[in-house]
Amino acid sequence: MEKKKNKDIVKISKKNIYAVIGVLILIGIIVFCVFYYYPKVQKENGIEIYKKALFDSAVCQYNCPLEQQVFQNRSQLLPTKECVTACLNDLSAKNLSSKMFTDADLQNDDFMKDVEKTVIGCRSQALNVTDIDRNAKFFGCIANDLKVFKEKYSYLN
Repeated sequence: MEKKKNKDIVKISKKNIYAVIGVLILIGIIVFCVFYYYPKVQKENGIEIYKKALFDSAVCQYNCPLEQQVFQNRSQLLPTKECVTACLNDLSAKNLSSKMFTDADLQNDDFMKDVEKTVIGCRSQALNVTDIDRNAKFFGCIANDLKVFKEKYSYLN
């Protein structure tokens, strides 16, 4: 009876056990990359592409030539409609949707806050000049101040 038991025992070498463990670890790493890391990187790249497209459109619009237009029953310097439309058409042509990302996704860095601070700062500066020059000062200030963003946010290049 004792001899039969020994025949049923299968011996596995340590080398085979290490090989199986190594293969399982490798499979785990591949699964992690495919199901977690790669989609995360793709989403981050999509967010950066979206922010760059918005930034480029804003820079385009704030750099449009200004012309006298009636707006809110006042004649004032505003970007030309044709230029603004062209900037917006360029943005639309990229087929990007704000619905692709949550607000939290878009606020993963200080980009949106910095844009808002820039606009508020330029608005404050523009209040210190005459009505005639106010919009020229405002649009020029933003166009100039947005240039710095390319140094701070590498994905804008």
